Amino acid sequence: MTYGFDMQRNPLIIFDMDGVLIDVTGSYREVTRLTVMHYLRQVMGATIPEDSLSLSEVASIKKSGGLNNDWDLTDAILNSYLFSAFRNVDAHMRRQLVKAARAGNDHAVLEEMIRIQQKNDSSQLENLLREMRAPDLFAQMNSAEEYSSPFLMNYGDVLSGNLTKRIFQELYLGSDLFQQIYGEKPMFYTGGGYIEQERLIPTLSQLDVLFRLFTLSIATGRPGVEARYALALFSIEHFFKTLVSEDDIVEAEKRCHKSLRKPHPFSLSLCMEQIGYTGNDCVYYIGDMPDDIIAAGRAQIRSVGFVNRDTDESAGEKSEHRALLQSRGACGVYSDFEGIISFLKEQ
Repeated sequence: MTYGFDMQRNPLIIFDMDGVLIDVTGSYREVTRLTVMHYLRQVMGATIPEDSLSLSEVASIKKSGGLNNDWDLTDAILNSYLFSAFRNVDAHMRRQLVKAARAGNDHAVLEEMIRIQQKNDSSQLENLLREMRAPDLFAQMNSAEEYSSPFLMNYGDVLSGNLTKRIFQELYLGSDLFQQIYGEKPMFYTGGGYIEQERLIPTLSQLDVLFRLFTLSIATGRPGVEARYALALFSIEHFFKTLVSEDDIVEAEKRCHKSLRKPHPFSLSLCMEQIGYTGNDCVYYIGDMPDDIIAAGRAQIRSVGFVNRDTDESAGEKSEHRALLQSRGACGVYSDFEGIISFLKEQ
């Protein structure tokens, strides 16, 4: 979407949203962790302790790259558990799981999975959760041939059989907003949405300074409705000329039949195209993940890394995070918006 005010030929600053403009530690990251817990308990029937997966482990896997949004991240973590626990599935069980995945809607898929769960011994999964940590399992999966566990019901979309995405959206949006968007009551979670735990990272005055000096835009992996909700919630939509979201990526992928997710430069190139900039102009992308920095390089624009000083990461983890962004080619890495503003003013 493009907001309606006249473009000035200022340098263009494109922001990632999550982790840069919006602190999502208490929303997307926590929802990723909780979705894994809910799935293993309610879909797989495993009795697992709350500390089986930590926020720091979720963050560690996210920084490994190749996971454009938190749905992908959630699937990757679940797949690591489910593939490792049920590596050898007999042909009869596999046929049952394929049947469950094709059941057509979320309620039917869950019913099939509960029937399978009752016949399946979850002790393998529970033992694995006690013995291994998610980052180690994820690393093992990445070093092997890619494979999706037949126990992972992530086909289709919300309402059409994707249970991982269904659980995630119920937790993130909360009961009322989920029903408003999807037109159906939640199945797994009826509390308030973790979307309400988000907070704005820059101050309004800092965004106003940037707005007066530069043209500002957003390229995010969020669905459009969730991105616009956040912009309206914090009353910052007027600062940004254009917004490229997950919706734009999905629509383009349907046309070209290939992945256009970061580190692919598509979202950044589309953002520039919508407002008439090219890589020959002065353009920066500000991101917090390695794939953000790589995508900027492939779009032939400059990148700035952001490692939020106010997160719960340890000093050592933040130092490693900064070094990772620098190694991918960031022009600079900053921990607050004052540093970003000072850097951009000097360019």
